[in-house]
Amino acid sequence: MQWQEVCKHPSLQNLPFTIAAGVREVWICSESGEMEFFQTDGQAQASELVPGFPHRIDLMESS
Repeated sequence: MQWQEVCKHPSLQNLPFTIAAGVREVWICSESGEMEFFQTDGQAQASELVPGFPHRIDLMESS
């Protein structure tokens, strides 16, 4: 997935960011806690801004 496609991701439609605003990285967390990282050149294996950030996180259920 390329950067322009990431910006069109349904989870991001209501966020006020653009490439021109200097966004360097986008993280998407699925409902199961799986993390996806994207940088201006496409999908990345991990975050460059926060090295070591987990690829999966435990989500708390809302009450």
